[in-house]
Order: sequence, then C-alpha cells, then structure tokens
Amino acid sequence: MKKIMISTLLFSGMLSISMGQVHAADADSHDTIGNVGFTAPTTGGLTMTNTDALNIDFGSNPISADDKTYTNINDAKATVQDIRGTAAGWTLTVAQNAQFKTSDNDELTGAQITIKTPTLDSNSTATATVDQNLILTTDNTAHKVMGAAAGDGNGTAIADMNTGSVALAVPGKTVKVAKNYTTMLTWNLADAPANN
Repeated sequence: MKKIMISTLLFSGMLSISMGQVHAADADSHDTIGNVGFTAPTTGGLTMTNTDALNIDFGSNPISADDKTYTNINDAKATVQDIRGTAAGWTLTVAQNAQFKTSDNDELTGAQITIKTPTLDSNSTATATVDQNLILTTDNTAHKVMGAAAGDGNGTAIADMNTGSVALAVPGKTVKVAKNYTTMLTWNLADAPANN
C-alpha cells in the first residue's frame, strides 16, 4: 500500500511540474525601446580649461657670464575640452609675444624658449597628438602644441609640460640685471582640424 501511495505522489508531482513547464512556455513577452538624446552645448563646446596651469616658471637663478639653459621648475598643463559632439577636430597653438623683460624694460636679449618634451596625459579621454621640440620665437609666431584630426578630439585632452620639459636658453654675453623678467605667451585654440 505504501509503495502504491509513493508512486502516486511521484506521478502527481511530475505531472504538476510538466504542466507548469507547459504553462511557462505560453508566457507573453514584448520588446520595448529605451531612448536618450544629446544636443551640443550652446556655449563652451570647445574650450581651454584650467588655464592657470599654463604658467611656466624657470625659477630664480644666479647671474652667469656663461651660456646657460634653465628648465621649468613647475608642472604646466594645457587642457582642451571638446564636448561639441562633432569630432570635427581642433588645433592648439602657442606664441611668444616678445622677449623677456623686466618692469623697467631691461631685455633678456637672445633668450629662447623650447618646449622640448610635452606628452599626452594618461587621464586624457580625447584622441590627440602632442608636438615636441617647439622653438618659440619672439615675433608672435604661432606654434602647434597639440591637435586633433577630423574624426578625433571629442572629450578632454591634456598636454603635460612637466618639470624639466621646457627649456630657456640664455646666452652668457647677455647683460642681466638682478630683477625678475617676464614674457607673455598666447595660447590659441582653433576650431580647425590638425594635420597630425
């Protein structure tokens, strides 16, 4: 009698499972669509950010009658943000407006800046290239520092000019006074794809 009851229970359980599977196969399903859109910002789609980090400091140095080359003592960065959503590309240039001078207009004759080994920061999200060994002239000529070709540039690109990567060569024959000299560097971001 016990064997008959166990067999009956097993058969009933299997039947229930089998019927459940048939019922599940008949379940209804539908596909729906999730949607999101983006529009280009009305302003600031292509811009330089963190511009305070562009100052380049060669420090305070003893006057010398020998030819000397000084390197930057700070980490400088040029940051371009492109959130236009077009991948149209861009070009970043720098120009030196005039020679280093003191507030009294004493000129550091023959001094020359070379941006030797800037690199693309690993935190960059944009595809861009960084130029090296840029010898700046004092006649306001623009030199390409970083650029994105057409099809690239979306996101943020950072050119690192870390300590020691920018050089200032000063001839020994140049007369120097014990004062601070400055020059103006103009950084320009153009809405034009770079020819990398």
